[in-house]
Amino acid sequence: MVRKCIQCYESKLTRHGNMMVGPSLSGKSTAWKVLIKAMTSLKAQGKQQPDGNDFQATRPTLALTLIRILTLSIIARARARARALTLTLALTLALTLALALTFTLALALTL
Repeated sequence: MVRKCIQCYESKLTRHGNMMVGPSLSGKSTAWKVLIKAMTSLKAQGKQQPDGNDFQATRPTLALTLIRILTLSIIARARARARALTLTLALTLALTLALALTFTLALALTL
């Protein structure tokens, strides 16, 4: 976990924006939360970064709220796609059954 926090910190130093991706339960949120707490604590102690700049105190509640909003948005979109797919499959099945019934009825009437 320490390595992940260091990688996240180094990525933060060299990029304007970061995105943490990986499988579920791989420590993405934990690494981000630990890094936020560490940087806030170092700022409160008056420590400086290796380049001489002060550490930035972050507002973990804002960052975590944004993460939650994005996660809920992704989940909502996935559920909407699943509902649309379910509806499409149900309509396809209904049409197939209707065609089969029509064909069976037409065949029965010709006999």
